[in-house]
Amino acid sequence: MAIIDTGFSVILTDAQIPLPIPRGQPQPAALRFVGASAVYQPEALVLPDGTRIAGVAITLGPGLSASSDEPLPIGTADPGEGLAWSRWDHVHAHGNQGGGAQHAAASGAAAGFMSAADKSKLDGIEAGADVTDEANVRAALAALTADPDFNGRELENIANASSSTSAVAKGQMDLALTNTLELADANAENVANGLRMVWEEYTTAVGETIERSIPAGVVALWISSAVGAGGGGGGGACRGAGVAAGGGGGGGAGAYNEGTFDLTAYSGGTIEFVMGAPGPGGAGASAADGNGTVGVSGGTTLVRIQGGDTLLTVAGGSRGNGGTASAGSGGAGGATGSLAGGSGGAGGSSGAPSAGLSGSSGTAAGGGGGGAGLSIADATNNGGDGGSRATRASGTVVATGGTAPGGDGAAGAARAGKVWGGGGGSGGASSTSGDGGDGGVGTDGGGGGGGGGARNGSGAGSGGAGGQPKIRAAWIYGRTSF
Repeated sequence: MAIIDTGFSVILTDAQIPLPIPRGQPQPAALRFVGASAVYQPEALVLPDGTRIAGVAITLGPGLSASSDEPLPIGTADPGEGLAWSRWDHVHAHGNQGGGAQHAAASGAAAGFMSAADKSKLDGIEAGADVTDEANVRAALAALTADPDFNGRELENIANASSSTSAVAKGQMDLALTNTLELADANAENVANGLRMVWEEYTTAVGETIERSIPAGVVALWISSAVGAGGGGGGGACRGAGVAAGGGGGGGAGAYNEGTFDLTAYSGGTIEFVMGAPGPGGAGASAADGNGTVGVSGGTTLVRIQGGDTLLTVAGGSRGNGGTASAGSGGAGGATGSLAGGSGGAGGSSGAPSAGLSGSSGTAAGGGGGGAGLSIADATNNGGDGGSRATRASGTVVATGGTAPGGDGAAGAARAGKVWGGGGGSGGASSTSGDGGDGGVGTDGGGGGGGGGARNGSGAGSGGAGGQPKIRAAWIYGRTSF
């Protein structure tokens, strides 16, 4: 006999009795749940080994009946107290699991419930929101109360782009570069509205061609500013006592230009930056009654596709003429470009020399000042002032002329705020007992100053060299049309 206790008792007697049992023989004991309150009498009980046992009775114990109640919802584990048995097809409800008490709030590293703060933030996002779309960007920029600074560059006219000149008209922002901007910072990669711009600056003290392969992924070249080479000033003259000895004229300034150029048709090609040579100044007279030598005009600067199209041209400034018994005339500013350069001032003779002129519209470099000449009455004169640099930059700076007797002219004022042209060199002062002063050197495309006149037996001043050309450009990645 085997007894199995499951909370009710099952009793098997003579489990191995073969079937059928002859009629009249003793029947086996019942398979029974002790304390019966209900009896189930099957035809036979089949054991795992196939033995069939007839006459078996199955009785349910007291208080054990099929439950008619709904199953409890899923919840916290509990051993329970009920005695009713569950029906085979019962279903538990999920129930209220206590909100966030069952799981932690979701994080970037683990799943979980959404917090109230996260849900509020999610509800506040507009349908199809894109923080970089044009309307959102314009609204954010229009809210600015001052021009912002971006990687050392001041972004001008954000709220009213139509009031700006320069590259804004070509769909670009007018980047105003400060004089504190270093080339290393200019080479930083800037991301704005999906565009990546890599800045470079090109300049040279001598005429040369700089070749640059178009980088992979570049679609356009933005020349934000290009200033042509300045012309050299003329040398001063020598004359005897009681005769006027003219100072040399100042050289003209290089022109200014800018532009944005689509390079998608030139992928894999080479860009040539042809930098015009600054004009050297003319020599002052050394022989008695000699005239000053004319300066040399600044060379033309251009940007072109190697073996192909020219993208941009900037003319250099014209030379200043040498002094004679009258004043040497100043050279004209470069004219080929979007803005003309300033003209050089005339040299002095019996009167004071003239100052160089600022560039057209105040954006190109100022012209060189004329050199001072000796008057008939043997009175010395200071050199003429150099032309101012770009007035588009903040303020106006004028180079100071040479002081008597025979002082050299000052170099042109360097830019102090923007990329536009520098100033023209001022003229050298005249001298009655020594050499005349040399003209000052132009900067960033400014013209050279004229040399000062002198008496026979001394040397007149030489003209100053023109300023070197300069190009600031940005390689633009990632855009398909301009």
